[in-house]
Amino acid sequence: RGTGDTEVFAVMVNALKEVDLPFACMTGYAGVGIGYAWTDVTIDGAGSDSDGALAYQLIVGGDLPVTDCVALFAQYKLLGIAETDYGIGGSTQTIDDYFIHSVNAGIRFSF
Repeated sequence: RGTGDTEVFAVMVNALKEVDLPFACMTGYAGVGIGYAWTDVTIDGAGSDSDGALAYQLIVGGDLPVTDCVALFAQYKLLGIAETDYGIGGSTQTIDDYFIHSVNAGIRFSF
């Protein structure tokens, strides 16, 4: 067992549905996405390998308008990556499912 790094690059196509929320003037949204993800795994002292697989994501979030052109937003994404295989250190390691949870918040400017 060693330490190392994992990098993920994904290209996704998403479908989002907006919904009006019953409080304030917030707009919520939910959606799904499908695409392909490339992962690069490096284990210190053993080497590195890359693999690609089908990827999917679930998205939920909300916008709170501040002005006509500015909104605050918060969003949660669950990115799932199907089975990947890595040949590192003379053996093959398989990761059955790989999940990345992310929470984003910020300011959105509309033009």
